[in-house]
Amino acid sequence: MSDVPPAIRQACLERAGWACEHCGFTRPGGLYHLHHRKLRKQGGEHTMENLMVVTPSHHNVAAGSIHQEVDRSRRLGHLLRADQDPSLVPVQLAVPKALDRHELHLIVPESDWPF
Repeated sequence: MSDVPPAIRQACLERAGWACEHCGFTRPGGLYHLHHRKLRKQGGEHTMENLMVVTPSHHNVAAGSIHQEVDRSRRLGHLLRADQDPSLVPVQLAVPKALDRHELHLIVPESDWPF
């Protein structure tokens, strides 16, 4: 069971538009995992900058998952090294409803938005 605070989980889901930020897929019923870009065992925290909304298949050890395709996941900013700060490393996210488009983002809390 996740120990991510409910408010953080909700904020991540809203940021993602209730879709997988790895592929853009919207799951009927909304079963999602929160993936720590910087792993918890490396000191990764339950923060908006460090969490991505993903489908269970992208989170687990299935072929094509974040943890199976480590080099690709690092290039996309989906998986960080222990010495990296999630608030400083851009992440390429799938854009819901436009799967042929991907954009590069810094995931920052709304309170830090400059506008």
